[in-house]
Amino acid sequence: MSTSTSELMYSLQQGRMHLEELHERPELVQETLKEHHEAIQKIEGLGLRSFSPLLKITIWGLRVYVLFMVVVVLYNVLQHV
Repeated sequence: MSTSTSELMYSLQQGRMHLEELHERPELVQETLKEHHEAIQKIEGLGLRSFSPLLKITIWGLRVYVLFMVVVVLYNVLQHV
């Protein structure tokens, strides 16, 4: 589905009007930035969760499996060269 040129021009005009409104009312921008900054501070304040022992074992098992499979693939490649 294509957009006609008149629809594009209308949306561009609306965008310009919206930008002009933001220039006239900088408090809107400041309020939005303040909310964004507060959200970032909340996220940073959460910190990292520690892994359960079962998850640590699973991750290490997957690491060992990947290394084993790399060795298997290399062995097969070198065997057929």
